[in-house]
Amino acid sequence: MLALNCAAHKTKARLEIAMLNNEAVNIREDDKDEKFVIRLPTGMRGRVRGAAKANHRSMNSEIISRIEATLRHEQEIARLTAVIDVLLKGGTPTSNVIQLPEAGQ
Repeated sequence: MLALNCAAHKTKARLEIAMLNNEAVNIREDDKDEKFVIRLPTGMRGRVRGAAKANHRSMNSEIISRIEATLRHEQEIARLTAVIDVLLKGGTPTSNVIQLPEAGQ
């Protein structure tokens, strides 16, 4: 397996493995994304695979999309909780509480 030490061979090997698994492929030479290994409960991998296939995404893209959606929902819940707190106290929410936070906040 000495050939896998070459970046071109690594890319080709990753592409071939993904193709064998019928997965979408996003090959980048500058692979600088953070990696995090997780253990999935029994049966979850199949559920993620099914959702990814239904959404025409790789399993990785499906997981990232779901995490991003959850984080956005948490921000929205926090914003709405602040609005409710102001309204319960008889106040009028300020415009910065009513508006959605900008991306990345």
